[in-house]
Amino acid sequence: MISIRKILNIIVVIFLITIMVTPLLGVLYIFFNDKGACLETGGVWDEEEGRCRQDCLVWNKKFGCIELTAEQVKKMESCRSINKHCLSIDDFFVICQNNNKAWNLDNKSCRFEFKISECGKLSGHWQYPSLCKE
Repeated sequence: MISIRKILNIIVVIFLITIMVTPLLGVLYIFFNDKGACLETGGVWDEEEGRCRQDCLVWNKKFGCIELTAEQVKKMESCRSINKHCLSIDDFFVICQNNNKAWNLDNKSCRFEFKISECGKLSGHWQYPSLCKE
């Protein structure tokens, strides 16, 4: 037969576990809920600012936000539900140059992790941002 003392001990353990786990679950829910909702709506989660951004093509710890102009944001919003490839190569080139990144002329892609110290040093054919010419 189970004694009342054992039943009380079990109740106390369950109570303590509940007290410890509930706040943790709340924090996890808030963090993942905001981030998940942001990504579901086509936004980009900014880890440094802890907020959803619609004005970034991408966000990364190495290079931060690759910013979009207001016109590019509108273009992305208007076609996001229709087609995942909303922007043309020309649009990506403009985004690349606006963010002072190097554009690979061979494969038509942007080097988002580009640093000004790399001006003129990349192998292949590149169009460097205007900051490299100063």
